[in-house]
Amino acid sequence: MRPTPIPEVTRPSRLGRTFTLILALSTLLWGVGCQEINARRSIQEGNKEFEKGRFEQAAQHFEDALKLGPHLAIAHYNAGLTYKKMFRPGFDTPENMAYAKKASEHFQAYLDKHGQDRDIITLLTRVWTESGDHASALAYWEGELSKDPSNTEVIGILAGINRQAGDYDKSVEWYERQVEVEADAHAKAGAYKAIGTLMSSRLRGRNHTIVGDERLAIADQGIGALQKALQLVPDDIDSQTALGFLYGQRALAQSTTWAQMIEVASARHHYKRWSKLNKEAQAKAEAEAAEAAAAAGEDSDGSGDDS
Repeated sequence: MRPTPIPEVTRPSRLGRTFTLILALSTLLWGVGCQEINARRSIQEGNKEFEKGRFEQAAQHFEDALKLGPHLAIAHYNAGLTYKKMFRPGFDTPENMAYAKKASEHFQAYLDKHGQDRDIITLLTRVWTESGDHASALAYWEGELSKDPSNTEVIGILAGINRQAGDYDKSVEWYERQVEVEADAHAKAGAYKAIGTLMSSRLRGRNHTIVGDERLAIADQGIGALQKALQLVPDDIDSQTALGFLYGQRALAQSTTWAQMIEVASARHHYKRWSKLNKEAQAKAEAEAAEAAAAAGEDSDGSGDDS
């Protein structure tokens, strides 16, 4: 008896291989599609919880969505907003700081794909500053300034962040840089006024922890900046008010009566100047309003119609 021959192993046809590959890909894509559908459902559930004010539950839904669809920027967006709602400025408990960190992480992840969303950039900066993470805020905005070193808006933001961080000298440096970059006289004056306002805020409320030479130095720095502002815009009402305040605060640092009297006299001078400018501005506004009302009356009775 002849042995049974071993059958030849037949290779699958090209059509069969293609069908197998399509089936495998379809199964994979179906699985991925289901994950995305479930992720979007989680986002919808999170939105519902957010609207009800149940932020803990909303945040969990958004986190679940990101586990299924890490590419979904909208989930990062919604999660960031939710953690921002949960964060309470002024409370440095571990739980509260964790909310701030989560909010900033999700906002940054969202900005990786939508880097020009100014509203989220503003919220992210606020989360950083309100949670005391000024270093992250400064690093971000210094990076933005490196793209356009003459961007006065970014320079002003950096000045403000340093001010919030309590680094007044650095804040003044940024405002002075803004003066150098600005071309418009009113914009330059605005930067000088910001320095005057900063110094005024440090002495406001008759802060008795700042006395003597330190008080004089702060007042003088503010007065000097405001005087430069008035050289650029002589009739600026706000500068006159701030100067009056700073001279009054400077008087508190004087140890002799005659020096105090000089400071008080200077303060009165600027307050009187402010009062005069303020009255002139009010009279101008009233005249313009009356003129506009008269013009509106003429139009309504048809006297202004040329037809």
